[in-house]
Amino acid sequence: MQAAGQRVVDDLDLRVGDQVGVGGGYSLDDLPVAVEHAVFPATLDALLTADLETDSLHQTLRRLGLHPTLGSSVLTARTADQDAPELDVDPTTPMLVETRSIVDQHSNPLEFTVSSYAAHRYALKVDFSVAAPSSSSHPADATPATP
Repeated sequence: MQAAGQRVVDDLDLRVGDQVGVGGGYSLDDLPVAVEHAVFPATLDALLTADLETDSLHQTLRRLGLHPTLGSSVLTARTADQDAPELDVDPTTPMLVETRSIVDQHSNPLEFTVSSYAAHRYALKVDFSVAAPSSSSHPADATPATP
């Protein structure tokens, strides 16, 4: 546990100095893939003793009666710099950085995480749908006028 800083205070709706839990990083087939810093409200101290090696974080939260419901992510790029030793890469290695926050079924903040992935060891797949707008003011959606 550690005291919350200003960035975490804003994203988890806490007060400066509130206690929070902090996570670490992970590997795939013994190859380091990411450095992850996950922060949770102090009320989730049950996560400190949960076996997240064999169980997922979100399954554990659901067993606690908290259902991760809505999330928001921002993806950026940077070089490995200070994460290089933990990932066993050169400091100039490109990284994909995801900053996300997740709320529960009551819109209460559950998680604030910054995951830094070695770009050559990670792929991101995004699925989306495109719905026909009922009315649109975007020029690309306009029907051309007939002369």
